[in-house]
Amino acid sequence: MDDLTAVMPTNLLGRARRNENEFVFPYPDVLEVIRLATAHSVAILGVEMFEVSDCLQVQDYSGYEFASGSDWQEFVRANNDAALEFVHSHPGGEEHGYIVTAASEREFRRLGSSGTGTGSSGTGHSNTIL
Repeated sequence: MDDLTAVMPTNLLGRARRNENEFVFPYPDVLEVIRLATAHSVAILGVEMFEVSDCLQVQDYSGYEFASGSDWQEFVRANNDAALEFVHSHPGGEEHGYIVTAASEREFRRLGSSGTGTGSSGTGHSNTIL
């Protein structure tokens, strides 16, 4: 998500909570994050919705997966459309937040070549909110 974070306005990042090295975006800011990702050719590989209090409690997560082919823009469009659909169907209130798993083409290819895969960020969350 480093390539996506690099293009985010500071006011958008400033409204997000931090969970270690991840940003937890409120609704509707998460929609702007997905729009920025699309504009900068970054694929949203997954979205997780949390109830936020002293800790994060998973409420739901997206379950879409698309094969990456030779057309990166189509891959971005398919993933990001699915991410928008998930968020629109799971609008959270003030006590909710979203973590997106995102990758630019460069980041995605690097993940593939390292053998680590591109799984959702949901497997290694600490529950501490900053």
